[in-house]
Amino acid sequence: MDCSKLLKKGKTLVKTLLLHCFQFGDSGKGKLSDLLAGWANIIFRATGGPNAGHTICCGGQELVTHLVPSGILYDSLGKINIIGSGTAVYPWALLQELEQLKAKGLSYNNLRLAFNAKLTLPTQVVWDRVLESVAAKEKIGSTGKGIAPTYADFVNRFGLSVNDLINPDFFHRKLKRHVEYYRKILKSYDSEMIKTIMGDKYLESGLYYNPKEIFDLEAIYQRYQGFGQELKGLITDTDTFIRSNVGKLNILGEGSQGDLLDIEYGTYPYVTSSSCTVPGLAKGAGLDMGDIDLSIGIFRGFYMTRVGKGPFPTELGGQRSDDWCNGGEATKEIERRLYGQISVDETDEFLLGVLLRHKGNEYGSTTERPRRTGWLDLPLLQYVLSLKFNNPDAVLTK
Repeated sequence: MDCSKLLKKGKTLVKTLLLHCFQFGDSGKGKLSDLLAGWANIIFRATGGPNAGHTICCGGQELVTHLVPSGILYDSLGKINIIGSGTAVYPWALLQELEQLKAKGLSYNNLRLAFNAKLTLPTQVVWDRVLESVAAKEKIGSTGKGIAPTYADFVNRFGLSVNDLINPDFFHRKLKRHVEYYRKILKSYDSEMIKTIMGDKYLESGLYYNPKEIFDLEAIYQRYQGFGQELKGLITDTDTFIRSNVGKLNILGEGSQGDLLDIEYGTYPYVTSSSCTVPGLAKGAGLDMGDIDLSIGIFRGFYMTRVGKGPFPTELGGQRSDDWCNGGEATKEIERRLYGQISVDETDEFLLGVLLRHKGNEYGSTTERPRRTGWLDLPLLQYVLSLKFNNPDAVLTK
């Protein structure tokens, strides 16, 4: 797709463009990023972590990216894809994603990883899941990927960065302090619950577990040293690289989640833990707002979705829908089996919501949870457009 004639701001040619979502995410950023990647020289992700998921369908194949930008499909054409400094990186999940690319015959020779991106550790994944387990009815709806604790530890100065992976002695000292901090936090929680959580595949089936001390410090250290060896060829100063090319090359920033999930401007406390608005996306790549030529917001019409807990005024089926989608047992397969054929003349709002979900394939690309569905909320859209950093430039999907 030739976008060069379309991407103008007045008479000025756009060189740096950011994509974000005006809603709760899941609005089609991956598709639009893929369309614009042909125009771009550099494509970056700079907020969130493997809790995000962008789906691209091409040539009968489906690719779901989490940390890697959607522009990775253009790697063979020399496009540079960047995982920026504002992201939370869980090495195991990133390497799984790179294996998926290899399995599909896709290259990532030009992929770069910010040395100062936030490093997610097993401790943070466990803590994230413990908090959700004990929250009962007060659950946020976390994906359990350790994202919130990663950012919280960064602010609390107990966090580690990607660069620590390739500095063994320094990494061990920081990791020891970090693990001791979490041992103290978790010792008052149910040991069987923690053992069960640590047996999950995402935590490598108990690899990091020590029955006496909760975490096996040396197991984490050795495994993460291995990750460092595998990833060291990607690790570099991406902030400086992006800044040095502003105004010279075409730069595309691919947002994650949506404005209504932003830590500052979203439906707090039912939000993500990073700033997924335009200023947050810029900052997570080492840029400021003055570097941005154009930002484009994406929203669905004329329905919208939400994953996890939190207010959703236009939700079809109300509390019943909320309970069903957040109950932990509903999946795409189960839902299609129970509610296979629904008429568009259906008067039950819950079933209409299910029908919308079926037609729009509204299931989490990261979690596969059914997304709560409802009609387009114009007051919420008006609120997002009232934020001074947002432009009215928009793309309507679905």
